[in-house]
Amino acid sequence: MSKLRIVNYDKEKPTVFVDLNETLITSLYWYECKKAKKLGLLFPSEGTRVQNIVHWLRPDAEHFLEELTARGYQLFLLTRGWRPYQQEVVEKLGISQYFLQVLGEKQYKPKRPDITGKTMPEPKYFVLFDDAALANDDKLRSIWKLKGLGLKLPTEYEHWTETHKALADRHFVLCDEWEIAGPTDLEIDPPPLIPFINEIDKKLQAQLLNTGETHDK
Repeated sequence: MSKLRIVNYDKEKPTVFVDLNETLITSLYWYECKKAKKLGLLFPSEGTRVQNIVHWLRPDAEHFLEELTARGYQLFLLTRGWRPYQQEVVEKLGISQYFLQVLGEKQYKPKRPDITGKTMPEPKYFVLFDDAALANDDKLRSIWKLKGLGLKLPTEYEHWTETHKALADRHFVLCDEWEIAGPTDLEIDPPPLIPFINEIDKKLQAQLLNTGETHDK
């Protein structure tokens, strides 16, 4: 499969890269609870190694994406998941129209990730919105994404200086993870996403002000 061709985008326009799993959606293998198939959206994904997964959209996820779009931000979906599959997920959940593009791995569990600084959008002002903490995520998912977005950061968090931490903090917003162990967990409302918009605003405005520019919402 060829390298991902990045769509046309405005490098000067404030940009939000949004994570998918445990951020906008939660998922469950149907065989963990047979009732799951009746409660969520099932993706059989025939012909792939990702099969029989049920997905739920966080209740205020679409409102969150609508609000970011209304404020004039351009959005990309940035995931470490398999790109064709994640594209299918957002289309069937009805939120694909909010994103300029889905960015993710080009193959299922490839030896190397598809996303690098050479194949990623490089807007001047951006925020990564993710549920994986920089300091303690075992897979270093968010660090990998920030590096792909062009930030020069050591791969291991313990090797970061205060300068590295300040640089990452300027572009990173950590949200509350939404993960379920079974359908009964769906009876509990997940933490809302809307309150995080203020933090996204502040970080993007701080980047703009640092260059003497402003962004009218």
